[in-house]
Amino acid sequence: MKKLILALTAVLTMGMASLGFASPASDLLAQEESTATKVVDLLQGKGQLTELTPSFTKELSKNFTAQALTNMQKGVTTQLGKMSNVKLARLDKFTDADRLIYLGKAQKAPNVQLTFVFVTSGKKALLQGVNVLPVEVKETPAAQQNTAKK
Repeated sequence: MKKLILALTAVLTMGMASLGFASPASDLLAQEESTATKVVDLLQGKGQLTELTPSFTKELSKNFTAQALTNMQKGVTTQLGKMSNVKLARLDKFTDADRLIYLGKAQKAPNVQLTFVFVTSGKKALLQGVNVLPVEVKETPAAQQNTAKK
């Protein structure tokens, strides 16, 4: 009985200790991904700008007004249409900033790239800039050969 209690205590202690080992970078990435998802929804007409402004830097809050959002939504709708299947493709970490690059599909363009730049000084990731553009994804010669073999 004593061995069972000792074993359970050891397992619970190690389980609780592992919770403290979570990386602070994972918390920042979760914040960044949440903000990026909300921005993608906002660009497609879902949500409110006021929900996102706490996640913006001071400069972006000043420049990204309701009128700027309307203009950006019109541009995205006109050039790309509805976006879907948007997934994180690349994460670049710098000293005080992160750049997340998402790739997705769009109605009027075969592929779309969304680039988000976040300032990461402190424990909060603040969105500094967003860039949306259509891209052409080229297959490498090795990928073309693999496709041809199938």
